[in-house]
Amino acid sequence: MTKQEILQAIQDDIATKTQTNSITPAILAQIIVDAVSLAGNVKYDLDIAGTICNGRVSTITIPEGVTEIVDDGFRQSTEIEEVILPSTLTTIGSFAFQDNLIKTLTIPDSVTSIDLAAFAINQISSLTLSSSMTVYPSGTENFGTNDGIFDSNLLTSLVIPVGVTEIGSYVFANNLLTSLTLPNTVVLIRDFAFLNNSLTSVDVPTGCVVEANAFDGGVTVNFV
Repeated sequence: MTKQEILQAIQDDIATKTQTNSITPAILAQIIVDAVSLAGNVKYDLDIAGTICNGRVSTITIPEGVTEIVDDGFRQSTEIEEVILPSTLTTIGSFAFQDNLIKTLTIPDSVTSIDLAAFAINQISSLTLSSSMTVYPSGTENFGTNDGIFDSNLLTSLVIPVGVTEIGSYVFANNLLTSLTLPNTVVLIRDFAFLNNSLTSVDVPTGCVVEANAFDGGVTVNFV
């Protein structure tokens, strides 16, 4: 099936499940499952399902079996306040959930790769990170808007899990952090990783390379 054929099939699926423009979380979950079944490609269909359900629901549950959420999958869906990710998920693409209203987020331990701006511009105040991630790749300053993975959220406290070795540029920029706990596995914190937060001091493992602008000016960095 072509993408347009799949799109039409999912639109028909929505029409049979609801007679209004309102799609409940349960209906949305079934639509995604049906989309996966239609083309047999979870990467492809989540992108389509995200587009069709844009702005219609506040909670999205990604079904078990999904391994990857594609680039832009649920970008700017605007109404998403909660996303429940499956234990089978390994990869989250660029801008996958950028510019929504997500408040609380748990990344499953199965996830080993998250690309730039995946959860940027949300309202995340509580974040549990995957224990399987080792490197959080850098974002870049793009026309004045940074595109780090968790850039522009509402985090006040953060614990980085043991096993993480590198935190890239802008990953946690533009939050409200006053508390940061780093594991002794971290060996590199890149420029602007924690730009525009509210930290006053931070303990960093001895031997870790902290690039010049990793933290805001005035933050005391203690090597312990």
